[in-house]
Amino acid sequence: MDAPVLLLLLALILSSPLPSSTLDSLSQGSSLSVGKPEQVLISQSRIFSAGFYPVGDNAYCLAMWFTKPSYDGKHTVVWMANRNQPVNGNFSKLSLLKNGDLILTDAGRFIVWATKTVGISPVRLHLFK
Repeated sequence: MDAPVLLLLLALILSSPLPSSTLDSLSQGSSLSVGKPEQVLISQSRIFSAGFYPVGDNAYCLAMWFTKPSYDGKHTVVWMANRNQPVNGNFSKLSLLKNGDLILTDAGRFIVWATKTVGISPVRLHLFK
């Protein structure tokens, strides 16, 4: 294989996105699972991340935090949905329903938190900034 073809292949490989579980949005009918901590929404600027944040043994809250860790290696949480009612680490999930409602359900499928919003057009959840 001559050098120009090899360089072209190398450039294509290096420019291809790497597989990841980070998401830039959540589409209607999809969900994030507490059992997959690598599933995180990240804002386009990469300043903010959102997902399930551990708050104790097998206890998680839906939260938004600064993506870049602070000096001690921990993330600074800026918002938390269910601070007083953490969900179990198994089978709990955040779902964007087809009607536009965003709900957090625990392992028993009880709604712990909801936006109580409804939309008729296609809906996506994005983190801005």
